[in-house]
Amino acid sequence: MALSSEFFWDLQHAMSYLTGCIIRTTEGEPIVVLECFAPRDERDDQAARQPKFGGITAAHLIMDGATIWVDKDRLDLSPVPLGFINITNAGGRPRVVYTSRLPARIWKVGLTNHSIILTAPYPDAWQPAIGAVWKRSCMADTIRGHFPSLQACQKAIRKDTRNDMLAFSRRFALRSGNKLYYKTLGEPVGVLRAGVPDLFEDYQYLKEVLEEDQNGRQ
Repeated sequence: MALSSEFFWDLQHAMSYLTGCIIRTTEGEPIVVLECFAPRDERDDQAARQPKFGGITAAHLIMDGATIWVDKDRLDLSPVPLGFINITNAGGRPRVVYTSRLPARIWKVGLTNHSIILTAPYPDAWQPAIGAVWKRSCMADTIRGHFPSLQACQKAIRKDTRNDMLAFSRRFALRSGNKLYYKTLGEPVGVLRAGVPDLFEDYQYLKEVLEEDQNGRQ
């Protein structure tokens, strides 16, 4: 069951767990928590020693300078979805990096730069620093589930390179040579043949997952 905003017993409790974290609104928009506020009927009550939690002020993950107010009923405190992030290297070529949560008990609710791991898609792949993806539009696209289609990835990847790579879902990416990669397995799980994914025999168990992602049900 997803964590509810009723989990916080007062404003101070909410501030300690949420401030600085990436969470989502109930509309699926990733946001960065800046501050927490009390309910409207308690904001001017100077006698209230332990005001309740009413909501947050936040910034969009694309860091456009706007500050928004979000009432607690519009907060989605379920784990932020991660996976492949599309990014470009210093030469402007398309690359990917796989993001996941650190397998540790971290008391903050939401995602912090201390609870995320970046993993290269294959052993000798270029890998960016955390600052290249943290609180950036490329990360927002992954959280929202916004990816180019498999066909668009194929068109964007140059045929004269070995390492161009684009993700078409949180779990799958296409590399030069029409090679398909899945999460952090580190090796191709299939290829494109005439524009159609063809999984290798050892990875046929991924067929249903691949179909889900191609149909936008990731």
